[in-house]
Amino acid sequence: MTAPCRNHVLKHSLRAVWSTPVFSRKGQVIGTLCVYQEKPGRPSFHHQEIISHAAHLASIAIERSQAEAALKRSETFLAEGQRISVTGSFLWKLDTDEVTFSSQLRDIFEFDADVEVTLEMIGARVHPDDLPILAEKQVQVRSGEDNPEYDIRLRMPDGRIKHMRVFGRVIKHEDGRLECLGAVQDVTRRRLAEEAHEKVRSELAHVSRVESLGTLTASIAHEINQPLASILTNGETGLRWLDRPEPNLAKARDLMRRVVGDARRAAEIIHRVRDMAGGGSMKQSEVSLADIIAEATVFLNGEVRTRGASVSVDVTPDLPSVLGDRTQLQQVIVNLIINALQALTDSGVDRKVIAVQVRESDSRTVLCAVEDSGPGIDETHLPRLFDSFFTTKEAGMGLGLPIAKSIIESHNGRITADNSSDLGGAKFTFELPVSMTSAGAS
Repeated sequence: MTAPCRNHVLKHSLRAVWSTPVFSRKGQVIGTLCVYQEKPGRPSFHHQEIISHAAHLASIAIERSQAEAALKRSETFLAEGQRISVTGSFLWKLDTDEVTFSSQLRDIFEFDADVEVTLEMIGARVHPDDLPILAEKQVQVRSGEDNPEYDIRLRMPDGRIKHMRVFGRVIKHEDGRLECLGAVQDVTRRRLAEEAHEKVRSELAHVSRVESLGTLTASIAHEINQPLASILTNGETGLRWLDRPEPNLAKARDLMRRVVGDARRAAEIIHRVRDMAGGGSMKQSEVSLADIIAEATVFLNGEVRTRGASVSVDVTPDLPSVLGDRTQLQQVIVNLIINALQALTDSGVDRKVIAVQVRESDSRTVLCAVEDSGPGIDETHLPRLFDSFFTTKEAGMGLGLPIAKSIIESHNGRITADNSSDLGGAKFTFELPVSMTSAGAS
């Protein structure tokens, strides 16, 4: 007899104890049923039946209590998990349009606890610009399709914007009824952090572009001076043709056309410099990588000549376009070619050649490689080459390559560096996915 049971028996002067284990449905002992008597004795057959029946009832009550406690514990875990992850769940019965929100989802939508949630209330809370997305997803669910994952915004009554990530699964019952079980996660904090990160990245990219323009100031001035000098020469010559006793209008007209062409050329150079120097967030559009490289060489022609180098560009015809920010992608090209020029100059090699190649690596990817005839990259530097503030130059900031990497990755691409150049030096390669329009056309 156990100590608690013995103490109880002695305290109440009991002379007989009948006990039987209480078993669960799986045969596990979950308790003990005891019957006490003040006089010595043995249980009769009738008493044994009563004890057996009572033990069975006790097993049912204990198991139900344990199940309720486990369910409550599970609900607590679920509620805490939803609270910590800022995720709420919902059930939408499509035959009646009845919607059930978890308490956490009510908090996310900022609905009162005693208010019955309806589809109209949900629609009123969704940002007006995202209502077409909501309507499209509701149509999909009504047709029996899952909503694997999509983003949508809420606009709260006070004007605040919340960003949601929505997951939905359609449950098809045997009687044909459809229900949508889903979860909604509030990703506002993460989205704001991503936007802040993008802002910092854009500002750093702007700093790097301005630094690159500072390096190319003499070259850019030379490129602008050429059309300006031509404008001056053609203008003066045109005036002389007009000042003759018999003005030669045909000659003057031809010279004026040249003046206009040179003025446009100078304006284009200034426009490109302004774009490179400008800040702002990423603006994506369908762009041609071949055109971007051609525009980048405008900044570099003078610098290439000054350093006694040559740049060859090999572009596969009819390349598909990519979706990207023209200025940022141009910055990547300029940075890679400037790095190659500086490496060639610092190394003192006699043959200074840079090759730029653009081609399709497959039907969905455009590849650009920039390689040089320099000494290559120190093998110990390769692992850290794209680390922020890592530089081997005395006056370098260590931002050019990390920013180039962040730009390419923000365009869903990747960039690598090695010493596999056919020219004997370093080789930088980046890949970008082709635009959806180009991918569809192919």
